[in-house]
Amino acid sequence: MNTVLFVDDDDDLRRATAQSLSLSGFHVTAVASAAAALREVEAGFDGVVVTDIRMPGIEGLATARELAQWPVAPAVIFVTAYDQHALEAFDVAASAYLLKPVRLEKLAAALDRLRRPATATRRRSTCRVAASGRCASRRAAPRAPIAASTGSSCR
Repeated sequence: MNTVLFVDDDDDLRRATAQSLSLSGFHVTAVASAAAALREVEAGFDGVVVTDIRMPGIEGLATARELAQWPVAPAVIFVTAYDQHALEAFDVAASAYLLKPVRLEKLAAALDRLRRPATATRRRSTCRVAASGRCASRRAAPRAPIAASTGSSCR
């Protein structure tokens, strides 16, 4: 994902970050408010939303909650000066939480992680509980006959 919607009410920071990301190969749209960000997404924006948390009007966490309710929600990265909102940010499915002043390398790395397909780095397996109570993966032959399928996942 090379498209970024950068949301921050600090004009200088917004311009500097947008320019730096652009020079790093990202297509950046920069807006000063959460309301403007929601309008961009509603108009068809397809990328990652990078937002501050504390802004006049609608705050970043409320924006993320709103976006999470959309049928196809964009990934959200928070860039903020406040560390106390981290848990709440991840409750609304934040992809990353970076503290200001954020280094471009850290923001670019967070954006790059979102470019990689998740299925390439994660291995999921479904399993069935064998009569012995152990989990038998579909990839490995079970040592005991399967007594019941519970739909639980391997741990």
